[in-house]
Amino acid sequence: MPKFGSILIVDDDYASNYLTEMILQDLQITEHIYLARNGKEALDLIKDYCQYDQQPASKPCPQLIFLDINMPVMDGFEFLEEFEKIEHIKKNPIPIFLLTTSTNVRDIEKAKRYQVSAYIEKPLTEEKIVKIMDTISI
Repeated sequence: MPKFGSILIVDDDYASNYLTEMILQDLQITEHIYLARNGKEALDLIKDYCQYDQQPASKPCPQLIFLDINMPVMDGFEFLEEFEKIEHIKKNPIPIFLLTTSTNVRDIEKAKRYQVSAYIEKPLTEEKIVKIMDTISI
């Protein structure tokens, strides 16, 4: 299973974040876990940490993103719209996994318009994360 320098969880649900963070820590697949409560916080973090070729070890650019769709301020789709405009990201893509409770066909179809690795129903479990890790090479 690959090990990531850092993983970003973007979700406004505290319980989901806690569960995901605990699973990631148990699996020991990353040194850093960043949490953002909405798409705007996530974009700000990415712009701060991912704009340069040399990242400080204390603030590594996320190598994987778990992204909720339905959030206040900036939802997951609005985040993806802005995220794909970031020049550094175009050169160094970051795998994004959409996490959601939505089984809405429109959301699933809309997700296909973006560079999303997979659409995953919550809750995120250890088994789902292991499956995800098996599909990623870093």
